[in-house]
Amino acid sequence: QSRVKRWQDRFGSEAEEEAWLRRRYGATEGERLFFIAGGAHSYQGIREALLARGWREHREEDSMVFDLKWTIKTSDIAFRALNRDQIVNHFARNGTVTTKVGLTHSLRRLTWFDEADADAFSP
Repeated sequence: QSRVKRWQDRFGSEAEEEAWLRRRYGATEGERLFFIAGGAHSYQGIREALLARGWREHREEDSMVFDLKWTIKTSDIAFRALNRDQIVNHFARNGTVTTKVGLTHSLRRLTWFDEADADAFSP
């Protein structure tokens, strides 16, 4: 059973979980909630900017109640469980443009789409 599923089992509904989080972290109904993975000292600049804009941080790692979730690893995000209005700092299945291997493969396949020489602009 996943951590997210176990967390969700603690509450009868997402609304109950959200109400609990808002009480615990002193967030009013209109304030946006964010979670930053890695503890209180991670990504301090992002945290400070969000707090200055009136966002409220919660530190419940397995909760799916957030407006923004900032993580180090893509695997920390349950992409299929996201609501349309939730923001995360990763894109699902983005290895084609974010890894050296993915970029190299894309450049090699470029000849199928254009007469460009991948070696002319990439070693």
